[in-house]
Amino acid sequence: MSWSTPFLNENEEWKAFHRLEPIFQKRKRHWSAFIHASPLWVRAATGGLLFLILDKLAHTLFPGAMSAHPVNTHAAIIAIFLIALLSGYRQTSLTPRYSWEPSPIRKLLVEKTVPIILAALLGVLGTLLTQFLIRKIWPSH
Repeated sequence: MSWSTPFLNENEEWKAFHRLEPIFQKRKRHWSAFIHASPLWVRAATGGLLFLILDKLAHTLFPGAMSAHPVNTHAAIIAIFLIALLSGYRQTSLTPRYSWEPSPIRKLLVEKTVPIILAALLGVLGTLLTQFLIRKIWPSH
């Protein structure tokens, strides 16, 4: 990689170089880079396999406690696989903007905060209403 600064004198060139030096240094995130370099399906399958191993280990170490709340292992593995597929995709992009423009995250928070709060409240109210109706229609003996 080469770097050229034809319009700067030597002093200004060294100042600019020292400002940009962290960009040219190698990052020290070996495990993170290794994990994110693997295909998504490998990460999802590894998560499912890890869940199976931890589930078997928990049933072996705590047999009485684990029988109180049985877990459908296959459903949990499928859920982990789907969550990994939906959330594991990452894409980094850089969008230059002027310093007086608000950041995209701030814009998103300003635009979406009220709908998110309303959706959460509607979800809670819908759950409470459903539970109330179930208890009224099918009372427990």
